[in-house]
Amino acid sequence: MERALVVANPKKRKLMISDDNDDDFGIRRREFRFKVLLPNGTSVELTVWSVETEMHFEDFVGLVREKYLELRKKCEWMKKKRDINWKGSGLYLEDVGDNKIRNVIELKNFMPRKCHILRLNDGSSDVAQTFENMWDLTPDTDLLLELPEEYNFEAAIADLIDNALQAVWFNGKNSRKLVRVNVTDDKISIFDNGSGMDDSDENSLVKW
Repeated sequence: MERALVVANPKKRKLMISDDNDDDFGIRRREFRFKVLLPNGTSVELTVWSVETEMHFEDFVGLVREKYLELRKKCEWMKKKRDINWKGSGLYLEDVGDNKIRNVIELKNFMPRKCHILRLNDGSSDVAQTFENMWDLTPDTDLLLELPEEYNFEAAIADLIDNALQAVWFNGKNSRKLVRVNVTDDKISIFDNGSGMDDSDENSLVKW
């Protein structure tokens, strides 16, 4: 089902979550993927298709809220989490470079079709440091079929290293951020000291 968010200005094109690649005028849209970490310890995945280079902060947060409420209806454990202040004056997004976003999402700063992590803050002092539903390891067969021909072994290794870098980003400011790549004749191992999927020390050193 296609859900469209139409902005008030008729000169602007609609921003939406969709499975299409072209708008009504046959203009190619770009796909932007985000993993948004929420202040109550949950997270949502969001895909935005747009021909624009920027998006209003309120529109983006509105899509995040819609996705969150949709997931919350299906997950009992999410209903036990604290409420998020979606309308508060202290609401802002933060990217992996600790840059705060309050007015406009500059889509041109994000590479299309690559998942980018953003963290939403609602001004509360009760902000989660771990996120329970951050990783979904279910294989996406449709995505594999859509991989470009130039996606090769080297690109796959680069993606794994990028995942490791994202994992260690959540380490404390005074904690070491370690990513190690070991190459032997028959194996390539990638380690990081980011938290494991259950936030335990046992799973904090990951090997692929």
